[in-house]
Amino acid sequence: MDTETNPGQEFCYCQNCGQQLPASAKFCDRCGQARVPTTAPPPLYAPVATVQANNAHKLSGVAKTWIIVCIIANAVIWISLMALSSESGDSSALVVLPGMLSLGAVVGYSMLLARKKAGFYVVCVCAGIMLVLNLISLSFLRAVFSAFNPVITWLLVRELWEKD
Repeated sequence: MDTETNPGQEFCYCQNCGQQLPASAKFCDRCGQARVPTTAPPPLYAPVATVQANNAHKLSGVAKTWIIVCIIANAVIWISLMALSSESGDSSALVVLPGMLSLGAVVGYSMLLARKKAGFYVVCVCAGIMLVLNLISLSFLRAVFSAFNPVITWLLVRELWEKD
């Protein structure tokens, strides 16, 4: 219905499909929905605040990819260290503890993937202890990885904190 061809006629909009109707209509001509009196068309999109609130705690694709790679890498480290420990019979702290810390990091990253902020703290504790162990065992390359891993993770997941 066009108000230009019927000047002066009052109109309203169907709240179900948005069809313009004469004010006297009881039902929509297009979808058959009973008319609710209103002169404003129904919103076509959700208000911006609602959309932002729904996206407030979503991780970016890059952050998700990084977290998944870290989960896989730490799981592989854990499995290989546990296999090394059982094959060699070496149950020293420098073999078993890094394996347990890698498993702890898997848990922390999994928590981050579920958008739980506490996962970041778990990752930081595991990385901090691993950093100390790597420095003690003079594994400087692994120590650098242990130090930068939480930093990179923070840069990718800080959006969880910024959108509160």
